[in-house]
Amino acid sequence: MTVKTMLFLALIAFILYYVINWVRLARRAGVTTPPKPAAANVGIGFVANFLDTLGIGSFATTTSLWKFFKLIDDRVIPGTLNVGNTLPTVAQAFIYIAIIQVDMRTLIGLIAAAVLGSWLGAGVAVCALHDHGQSARHVAGIGLPDHDGLVCVSYACRQRQVHS
Repeated sequence: MTVKTMLFLALIAFILYYVINWVRLARRAGVTTPPKPAAANVGIGFVANFLDTLGIGSFATTTSLWKFFKLIDDRVIPGTLNVGNTLPTVAQAFIYIAIIQVDMRTLIGLIAAAVLGSWLGAGVAVCALHDHGQSARHVAGIGLPDHDGLVCVSYACRQRQVHS
């Protein structure tokens, strides 16, 4: 069994676990028929996830549009982003793992970094939102230059490998 096949199986297992728990929690909360999403949210999801496939990311785009149109309370944005973008992100993962050649060590490292960042970042975001979002804005402001610096270093390393 190849690493790629194991990744596909892990994604399938994750989605099954995710959907089963989502349905179970909805039933426990008394939801018998899921609410239909508003057209604005469907449009935002389409635009954000399309841009995500181009590397722009869906969280910032979605958050910006929600805030611009005043569609969601700031306190529920982190959880709503995680729940709302899970299925499209897994679909993107299936597509990209299937059609793009990537060294599996690189892919596994990126997945591990994303999981660790999500796990640690969620705790920071939830704690920061307890003071009405002020700390969350400060943490995001501090994190942006770090992210941009890592992107630049990564790009420089790739360029060096290409020209070597």
